[in-house]
Amino acid sequence: MEEGEKPGSTPSTIGGEAFESLLRAHRSRIRGVCLRYTDNAADAEDLVQEAFLRAYRGLPTFRGESRFSTWLYRITVNVCLNWIASRTPRAEAISDELEIEDPGPSPSTQLEDHQAAAGVRRAVARLPERQRMTLVLRMYGDLSHREISEIMGGSVGTAKANLFFALKNLKKILGERR
Repeated sequence: MEEGEKPGSTPSTIGGEAFESLLRAHRSRIRGVCLRYTDNAADAEDLVQEAFLRAYRGLPTFRGESRFSTWLYRITVNVCLNWIASRTPRAEAISDELEIEDPGPSPSTQLEDHQAAAGVRRAVARLPERQRMTLVLRMYGDLSHREISEIMGGSVGTAKANLFFALKNLKKILGERR
């Protein structure tokens, strides 16, 4: 049972205020998943709103066969995949400006860290879709293999295998860069 979910009730049988409470309980994790797909806060916020809107509109179809959170993650992943499919491939721009407020790491170290993070994001984007989805949900959504299997409509073993191969392929892709 998720925080905010009431025993014996489904979102379709509870009021709008209770639905809003459920969304607030899941907002940060849903935003995190969207951010991993978009790598842009504004786009991620748009996708969060779209996912919540679809969830609200889809309440009459929610049958309660899975947890509300699993249903909401499935909607979110579909929204993210639709967003990716609608985008044209584009080169990632590296900002010319590096804002440094405290005398922490040097600008060259910050640039190296930024480039390394961008390289990992590009490598994750190259993974086959189901592997990428599993990796994002597990590593950034902090979901269990069982929850991932419910969201993706497969078995727990398949979710584990997808994660294993995602990590293996990610290591291979990142090794090609060296």
